[in-house]
Amino acid sequence: MWTKLRGDGEALIHEDVCLEAVRLARLLVRHPSTATPETHACVALLLLQAARLPARVTDSGDLAVLSEQDQSRDRARDAGPSPCRPGGPARRR
Repeated sequence: MWTKLRGDGEALIHEDVCLEAVRLARLLVRHPSTATPETHACVALLLLQAARLPARVTDSGDLAVLSEQDQSRDRARDAGPSPCRPGGPARRR
């Protein structure tokens, strides 16, 4: 689990919570009644945010604003093709 702690021991970012949100959203896109374009978009956004978690905290443990984030530390380039719905676009309502 990747968690950076503040000086008082409180976590700045809880990667486990972020990844649980991704897991739950992926469940939604697998069910026919909830596999909407909006649900697919939500999964894509959650995956992008999760991929960028390592870049959001500085080496000293502080949160980094976007302009100060080290983009070489994010995992967005490693994400590969969308796991939401391989082989095609999201289903239309």
